[in-house]
Amino acid sequence: MISAQEIQVWSGIEYSTVAEINERFQEETGNTLAIREFDVNNIRSELLLAKQTGITVPDVIWVPSDFLGLHDYFDLAKIPPSWIEEKSIEPKALELVTVDGAIYGVPLGLGNHLVLYVNTKLTDDIQPTWETLLEKAKQGENALAMQYPNMYFLMSFVPMFSDRRPEPLTDIDVSALAAALKFYGALPEKGVVHDEVSQEQARAQFIQGKVPYLIDGDWALGELKQHFSTELKISSLLTDLQ
Repeated sequence: MISAQEIQVWSGIEYSTVAEINERFQEETGNTLAIREFDVNNIRSELLLAKQTGITVPDVIWVPSDFLGLHDYFDLAKIPPSWIEEKSIEPKALELVTVDGAIYGVPLGLGNHLVLYVNTKLTDDIQPTWETLLEKAKQGENALAMQYPNMYFLMSFVPMFSDRRPEPLTDIDVSALAAALKFYGALPEKGVVHDEVSQEQARAQFIQGKVPYLIDGDWALGELKQHFSTELKISSLLTDLQ
């Protein structure tokens, strides 16, 4: 009889989801997942450090697909074709985990979309503008919670300053990126958001009713639904300065 195994997992995203997977995995296999949670901004350096120093590295990592560009540095193993049911996976999702013709990850979700969550018990304005939030900040009111800093969140600000706003930004728009960096960098200075805020802290502010708005990923919905009912609304990410 094969004894139960403990699999080391480093998770950089969707902590609540990976906890649910752990429960199902244990029920179905008898094995367990030892999960270490990391901020997505730090897990890359932690992985590189673990590899370089020879200390214990995880068996599995759950991270955004762009980490696969460093597969040689992380020493990631190729995924056996028998593990993938290509007919049941969106072609785009499979494309995102394929590097040089080899598959280096199993896609568990597609998208990295930020949205604006609104607690309508605290506000009737479900689609505020940045101008509105800036004005509230001038009056000493902090209305928005958001993880800060976060490079993924930053990139969602770039389309606000691009002439190609309706189109996907496949090329780097230097002027738009520079403007986005300036705007994003000034948010804590102007009191719109707090500096050095983790994803968990931002969600806690929103859940505890300290702010009416939260910018977070669509993956946060499952956790937020545990704390809200019909008062929780979802709007598109703020894209206008006026």
